[in-house]
Amino acid sequence: MNLNIKSVTLISLPLVLIPLIAIGWRQPGSDAPQDPKPPTLHKLEFTGPEEPWPPLPKGRTNVKEVISTEIPGSLTDALEERIRSAAVQSANVRQLLGSRFVYIGMDEIEPDKGKPRAPSDPLTTMVTFFSYSNNTAVDVQMKGESVQLANARKDYIPAEGAEELRDAIALARADARLGNKLVGLKDVNGILVEVPKGSVGYGNRVIEVFFGNVDQDLPSYHALVDLTRRTVLVAEPLLSRR
Repeated sequence: MNLNIKSVTLISLPLVLIPLIAIGWRQPGSDAPQDPKPPTLHKLEFTGPEEPWPPLPKGRTNVKEVISTEIPGSLTDALEERIRSAAVQSANVRQLLGSRFVYIGMDEIEPDKGKPRAPSDPLTTMVTFFSYSNNTAVDVQMKGESVQLANARKDYIPAEGAEELRDAIALARADARLGNKLVGLKDVNGILVEVPKGSVGYGNRVIEVFFGNVDQDLPSYHALVDLTRRTVLVAEPLLSRR
């Protein structure tokens, strides 16, 4: 008897793990996800020139006024005036200032970190003037109301001071080229400018001042005022120079 025997090969296959993803089936109904609504954005607007400075958010509510208290020994307005007055009494300072000068401002000089100032100690300050007579800035270091050091600084051009802005505005308003054109217009602002070399006013203390209506984007008139010589160099409609 012939036996037809077939050989059988057994193949061992590695165990393959197939990850299963659980899918949650949801029947259509009221619990179906809804498209989220975008948040409502509120436009933030600020007050304009029709209200006092500084600008504040419109529609503000629950505003509480916080009463400030002065830090003992701090630079108050009254103390600033006393220090300023004491500085100009010095013969050395007056020589540097000459007959015509203007007060620019005052800064407190911070003490060394390792030596904090006690409230009873006098303040150390730097008082800045500009001498029109000598056409230079003058720095005066003060300790309390005593002059410590005074220097003329030809290399330093301080920013315009509040007194200079008032003086420049007054001179511009008195100029015949503007005359009654400025009636009803506001003093918008003013800034120290550098006159190009070769132009009238070069090297002098020149302030540009602007006048206009509060509801206009741009001022209507401007003037260039040379405070060193106390003359108005330019007085015209602002757009005429464009």
